[in-house]
Amino acid sequence: MEAGAQIKSLLQTQLASDLSAIKYLPYCLDTLTQDSLSPSTQLTKWTTRINALIHSKEPGARWAGLCLAYKTSLLSQSIMIQSAQTWLGTVIPMFSRNETLPTLKAAVRLLRVIFTTATDVTEFQRQVSTPNIAKATTAISTLADSRNEQELKVLCIETLTRLIQVYPSAHRASYPSLNAFALRYLSGFSPGPTPTALLHAAASLYAALHLTGGKVGGAGLWRKALDDTLAFTWTAFLGLRSTFPVEDVAVRPPQGEDPQSYIPLNMDRLRCGVVVLIKLLTTSVVRPVQVPIGNLFKLIVALLRCSTAEQIEGYVDPLVRMNEVAMVPKIWALGCELLDCICEQLPFQFDGHCNSVLTLLAHRLDQKPTTGSQACFVRTVGNVLENCHIPSSTILPTRIAKLLLPTLVRIVSTNTSNTLPGNSDASASKGKKKAKKFEGDEVLKASSQALFPTEEDQDLLLVSIDAVQKLYEHPELTPALKSVIARLIIAILMELPRISPKTLSPSPELLYVVHSKVQRFATVIGSGNTSITSKSLPFIAQITSADPQEDIQRQLSLVIHPRVPPLVRAMPQVESLTFFKSEESKEEEETLASLNAMSLQPHNIQQTDDSMEGISDNNATAARSGPVPAASPVAPPPAAVPITQQAQPQLPEKEKPVVLHSNTTGFPNHNTNTKTLTGQQGLSIGATEHSSIPTPPTLSPFVSIGSSSKISHVTSSAAMVEDGEDEDEEMPTINMDSDTEEED
Repeated sequence: MEAGAQIKSLLQTQLASDLSAIKYLPYCLDTLTQDSLSPSTQLTKWTTRINALIHSKEPGARWAGLCLAYKTSLLSQSIMIQSAQTWLGTVIPMFSRNETLPTLKAAVRLLRVIFTTATDVTEFQRQVSTPNIAKATTAISTLADSRNEQELKVLCIETLTRLIQVYPSAHRASYPSLNAFALRYLSGFSPGPTPTALLHAAASLYAALHLTGGKVGGAGLWRKALDDTLAFTWTAFLGLRSTFPVEDVAVRPPQGEDPQSYIPLNMDRLRCGVVVLIKLLTTSVVRPVQVPIGNLFKLIVALLRCSTAEQIEGYVDPLVRMNEVAMVPKIWALGCELLDCICEQLPFQFDGHCNSVLTLLAHRLDQKPTTGSQACFVRTVGNVLENCHIPSSTILPTRIAKLLLPTLVRIVSTNTSNTLPGNSDASASKGKKKAKKFEGDEVLKASSQALFPTEEDQDLLLVSIDAVQKLYEHPELTPALKSVIARLIIAILMELPRISPKTLSPSPELLYVVHSKVQRFATVIGSGNTSITSKSLPFIAQITSADPQEDIQRQLSLVIHPRVPPLVRAMPQVESLTFFKSEESKEEEETLASLNAMSLQPHNIQQTDDSMEGISDNNATAARSGPVPAASPVAPPPAAVPITQQAQPQLPEKEKPVVLHSNTTGFPNHNTNTKTLTGQQGLSIGATEHSSIPTPPTLSPFVSIGSSSKISHVTSSAAMVEDGEDEDEEMPTINMDSDTEEED
């Protein structure tokens, strides 16, 4: 198609009249491309037709012309530069007229494109942008104040923010008016709160005003805005604590007459202040600035220390007290949100206050708050653990871990089986009348059967997994609790494939998200470290090897086949991970009892299988040191696994094990009755070459030693010959005097 043929067709058919232009505008915008606006003789007719539509008396035609001008400016910079002066002279006066909402929105978008797409053309900036930018800013701010449509206000404020970022020096004289304009939307509304979109747009505008000060005065304006916002936030906070004692406060702000109006107003002002602080901390600055960490920490602690138990002396209005108590969970959420922002934007700069903040968060979690507040606290704990250096203490990480584990225990609790479809009659007592069942009743009861029915419960589960993983990686966590966490995650990893999505949550996507997080966590557990080899690596590798996600497979491959040379040292020792109840320490047993997880494992450890009766004490100890299922062919374990003679399966002739050789150094053999894998011998996997990846076993880490018959052991290694008679054969003698080389 020759140049200009497409726009010629559009001019002759779809844009022939104003009514057809309105009707076929979506088709014109979809078919218009950058190639269709290449230089041709039809471009003049195209721009003339756009100008005619913009000047039309029909509101719909003006809207169509502005949309075509916007699309043309995006596709062709040359046409925009040629027509920008004409379009600006027509669009800016529209803001003072009574135009329709779609027309005004199209006009604002066109102005934004004109002023921000040709910043590299110096002559265009000198002749068009600089003389008209102040007029456009004044017209847009006036339009936002004169119209009540929230969508239009948000668009105008976002456009002003972008124009200030591109032309900061041109708005230096307009700083007072723009500052007052932004604060009008950040002073709070009553009785309803400020709309979220409008609040964030106004906060972004206020956070960008310091750019008008240039390189010299920009830092001062930013610090002044931060100090003013802190003072504004403190005033709003104290207005919500008139019936509570507050430390280091001599004068309280005056209160209004109606608590039903001024308490929601102060709450909205506190919310506005926290959002503005977050925007100021995330905005871009020209030069480095000093952040008042101490003042921000004082505000965060005051927000998180709010409680409902304290009360000032003297008479207290019950209505005021009731409204202020109702605002405490919202204050906690704002404190967590501000703390999350500081940890993300200023990593490792909050270390001096990390211990105090974690202690305060642990205290809040210990008070059993609502699910929404608990999710906020747990998310903040994870951010603090990730972005701060935790002091060397075993008390605080252990305390927080014990508070987070009950959420994860719910997945593998015995109550899960009772909630599965078809098991509802198991819990019914014999003496009671059986409840009637109706067709389709399971659909109505699906939400009540779910372990995590609400969105807050689902959010709490996801953030708890992330926080527990960060606690597991903490070096000061006690070994007993680390073993409990590892066992719990492995149990969840086995339990999730057997749980239906509606049993976990009404949302079917939650099961997939939780499964992915648990698999990544399990891979971290199986990785071990530079001094300890994880006992659970073969088992975790077998389960996660069937997952199709590339990141999990890549992480698992890096663990099993590291891309670094081997260390010239002895192999690390196997970790003391507890897989059986008989191996539990007293501390682990007490921890499981506090988590109500004792029902996850059999209590009778005296029962033994017939296959275990003939094993000696040494063999039993060796069997307990490596009771993990066999790894899949794609995931051989790097550690040695002792194997007893009784545990060797008898494989048919067609199912001989596939041998995968390992390059690691074997462990010393401490038991004469067991055979240990060595680096020169390799590892034998009980699977055929053509067999698919085995399904995860139904074994739970919370089992007793009496249940060993259900455990699939790692099969014999390559060093173990298949026939026992071969071991007794004598080594043939070699004649050292013989010469095997052929003589010429």
